[in-house]
Amino acid sequence: DNRKFDCTTMYEKEASDNHTIANHTYSHAIFKGLYSSVDEFIRQVDKQEQLITEKTGVKTNIVRFPGGIRTAGSKGNLIAEELKKKGYGWVDWTAEDGDGRDLSSKEQAWNILMKTIDEDIEVILLHDYDETTFSILSDLIDYLENNNYILLPLFYDSVMVNK
Repeated sequence: DNRKFDCTTMYEKEASDNHTIANHTYSHAIFKGLYSSVDEFIRQVDKQEQLITEKTGVKTNIVRFPGGIRTAGSKGNLIAEELKKKGYGWVDWTAEDGDGRDLSSKEQAWNILMKTIDEDIEVILLHDYDETTFSILSDLIDYLENNNYILLPLFYDSVMVNK
């Protein structure tokens, strides 16, 4: 991606709007060593934590594994234990629109969402760089509200956060 991204402005806005800020590692380098060892993953979490705290004054306590905990393979449980020792919980998503891979249409994204939204409580994975996700976001919010979902920020004490 050739776009310049100013995380400072984004983090400051998220913090000032009282959104949950979670740690997703500094590099997100799934295929370049992020999961090569427990120590490397924790180093990436620590580096991102330092940046978030520096930019917002907020200390996070939730981590989302890039690619989900299954992407960590056999190291996933060991990493989760180290995160727990450091006071973090972790969360994976339960529903998605598929925007982490190539989507051919708004309809495809919507169909993926409708197949994955099937629980009373959902953590929905949406990426903020995908045009298709932006195009369905308003409809998704309406759908959730019309189906008696309550939209809440993610918080450490949530039943969806693994501790």
